[in-house]
Amino acid sequence: MIHDWAAKKHPDWLDPKAKGPKLDFSDVGDLMWIEKELSQPDLTESKQAKLKELQQKAMEGNLKRAEVRVLRKPTNTVQNSLKNVISKLKLVRGRAAELANMPREALQHIDAAIEILANENAIRVACLDFIKEPDAKWREFLTV
Repeated sequence: MIHDWAAKKHPDWLDPKAKGPKLDFSDVGDLMWIEKELSQPDLTESKQAKLKELQQKAMEGNLKRAEVRVLRKPTNTVQNSLKNVISKLKLVRGRAAELANMPREALQHIDAAIEILANENAIRVACLDFIKEPDAKWREFLTV
């Protein structure tokens, strides 16, 4: 995925004789998110300026993870919501399992919902939620 993105957006990076800083995967992931955000048509001038500043830092290899997280803060709200829903579903699952006449299929569906939400939460924690379908076929292989 990173190779395909670099080939499209920064083909000079794939030159084995290329000079300049070597970016690690987290920096590349952050740069991918920054460039995606910069392509949004409804971007405010202040956010655009901050994103361009972060883009420059990333290109120089000086980007700090905390700087990107400040702009990605809304994700944390969703992440906390997912954690809350997972917690509540686990409580419901526990109560449902105590019932003698609870259909096994219902418990399996609750377990599946918990697993799906836990995977989505892991994706958000890893800051990979900016990748949209169908590019995110790897999500089916991610398990918690």
